[in-house]
Amino acid sequence: MNRIGVIGLCLAAAFGLGSAVGPAAAAGSVGPSAWGHNEQGELGNGTTTKSDVPVSVSGLTARLSGVSAGSLHSLALLSSGTVMAWGANGSGQLGNGSFTGPETCPSGFTSVPCSTTPVAVSGLSAVTAVSAGGGFGVALLSNGTVKSWGSNFAGALGNGTTADSNVPVTVKGLTGVKAVSADGPHAIALLSDGTVVAWGDNEYGQLGDGTSTGPETCPSAGFSTVPCSRTPVPVSGLSGVTAISAGDDHNLALLSNGTVVAWGANNDGQLGDGSTTDSSVPVPVGALSGVTAVSAGGFHSLALLGNGTVMAWGDNGNGQLGDGTLSNSAVPVAVSGVSGVAAISAGLAHSLAQLGDGTVKAWGWNNEGQLGDGVPTGESTVAVPVSGLTGARFISAGGYHSLAYSPPSLPEVGRCVKVAAGAGIYQGAACVTKAVPGKGRYEWIPVSATEKQAFTGAGAETTLATVGHPPIHCVTANISGEYTGPKTATVQIEFQACTNSLGQQCQSNPQNKSELKTLPLEAELGLIKNQVVEGRKIVVAGLDLKPQPPLSNLLVYECGSATESARLEGSVIGRVGPINKMTTTMKLLYYAKKTGEQVPERFESGLTDTLTTTFQSGLESTSAPSTLNIKEETGSNGAPLEIKAKCEGPGC
Repeated sequence: MNRIGVIGLCLAAAFGLGSAVGPAAAAGSVGPSAWGHNEQGELGNGTTTKSDVPVSVSGLTARLSGVSAGSLHSLALLSSGTVMAWGANGSGQLGNGSFTGPETCPSGFTSVPCSTTPVAVSGLSAVTAVSAGGGFGVALLSNGTVKSWGSNFAGALGNGTTADSNVPVTVKGLTGVKAVSADGPHAIALLSDGTVVAWGDNEYGQLGDGTSTGPETCPSAGFSTVPCSRTPVPVSGLSGVTAISAGDDHNLALLSNGTVVAWGANNDGQLGDGSTTDSSVPVPVGALSGVTAVSAGGFHSLALLGNGTVMAWGDNGNGQLGDGTLSNSAVPVAVSGVSGVAAISAGLAHSLAQLGDGTVKAWGWNNEGQLGDGVPTGESTVAVPVSGLTGARFISAGGYHSLAYSPPSLPEVGRCVKVAAGAGIYQGAACVTKAVPGKGRYEWIPVSATEKQAFTGAGAETTLATVGHPPIHCVTANISGEYTGPKTATVQIEFQACTNSLGQQCQSNPQNKSELKTLPLEAELGLIKNQVVEGRKIVVAGLDLKPQPPLSNLLVYECGSATESARLEGSVIGRVGPINKMTTTMKLLYYAKKTGEQVPERFESGLTDTLTTTFQSGLESTSAPSTLNIKEETGSNGAPLEIKAKCEGPGC
């Protein structure tokens, strides 16, 4: 996809992007947090004391892309693609090359290897997802392969052996993997063709290969053996799978039609098929439709519906179904008192729900404070708020503890922040700037009622090129807007002298020939550090643009006599080039260097957002997804504005 553009550059110049980076939010509400059992350091706060309210995980200041709670250890995926681990390490589940440390934690009358703070998992990079199992971890890499480490009971590492490993090893024969999930002593992977594979323990048919006796046997506790597979095997009869989740001895798969199937152990009704009979092949979960996410726990299961409510089934001895009772259910029942749910996670005997507003609720077993509601023991049969959590984006329920991650807020426009010597400094409360020659200009961007409220900017030639549709060429692109808050603004972008390759004028208003003008937009400032683009590490700045409520469109235009129109919905992000290559007119706060640099924030959705585009055309079109690029025709060091779109409706 073409990565040369103009709009982001205009936005940066107009806004002075990076002009100030605000302080982190109050302690406890930003970053990774954990609560519950902590005997082996699984809360990561430097202690072995359990907590019935969330506590901050120590030392994890980098932005995270995910968290996963295992039985007695925890994993965090950093946005850099590396992984950190903390908690128990008796089986090498920290992946740091040791079975004996880096610390020891008390356990009964003895001590066990552990780490009470995060340590790096050795040799991992380009990781896109992680999952913590009973005593091991799995990581999905960007090339579609999978690594694993830790306990290899019943072949859970999938590398063809049963030997534990304290460093990541490759799961054999896996390519094209889209998702991974681990629990108990087994793991599953979703492939790009919509099928699923599994490896590890198969005592209850959790491999889904039609047996519970093989295909191999693996050493078990004592002198016995268990049926297993030391390498991945296909789950029988599955296709069209969009999401997976591994429980202790059972698994769930969400199908593209919004229904769910399950397989493995079913002694508590966790398969949801109305029985308590184990199944070595996937069976439909009864009376479920419109499902958007699934999560398998110890002996119970959860499903998130499209309307933001949650269904649960299986073991309910500790209230983990959240229906106000302690009765098991072999069919899905509604979780009481939760709505507007955005994510779910099932633990050993408790459950979590992340709401759309970033708060979290929990229900079920609370013997170690894993509900996080400030009550140290007991259980709850209905959902209760997790104390003090706001802005949560990721959650994970483990064996006896829970994790959450609340990303920092976007940087502010209009706040004075000191920078290191040699990179430009602020002097005093008035934010008088002192520029170092060659190091850029450091400027205060106020948000007062009188200063610098309005802004304008001019751009260069722009082409809007859409697969299967004539490209649109515009001579200029202008921007205007007004600051509305410390991180926000209103923006309007105008393209002038626009025609398509057929010579037809394109306009967003019949009275304004050859002009494309966006509807009113809202903007939030965002920065990204050390993104690799075209082989170079760059610092990125831009604006996340979204339609101003109650609008849903960014731009509506027609070319010719209504022969073609396109409606863009969603948000767009502009990007500017390397910090140390920009002119001082960019008014960036900091200079990128190895020491003393500011750590920029990050867009929630990365460099680009996905938009839905609806085409209605009398011209020949394509049924394939369409990509709309806005690119600069002339000049260098341009700033791309990239829009991903798909063709829907008539003519597609």
